[in-house]
Amino acid sequence: AGRLGLEFGPARRFVEPLWMHAVHARHPTLCFIGVPLAVPCPVPLFEAQSRFVAAHLRQELAPLEEREAWVASRREAVGART
Repeated sequence: AGRLGLEFGPARRFVEPLWMHAVHARHPTLCFIGVPLAVPCPVPLFEAQSRFVAAHLRQELAPLEEREAWVASRREAVGART
């Protein structure tokens, strides 16, 4: 996690810098499926993440600036909420 710059939010509610909770914002070919989120039914989420990642890997969906802006907005929205 250290070399990749992965950080858990203050209340461990998100992993930074994962864009859309699945794609590393600065290393867009590094993707994660099933990063724990508090969802009542995780399997459909994992399926959706798989499809999103596949679409992203076929054609990069957003430029670096947009990915980093999303991560920053998520950090601000979640903040230190528990």
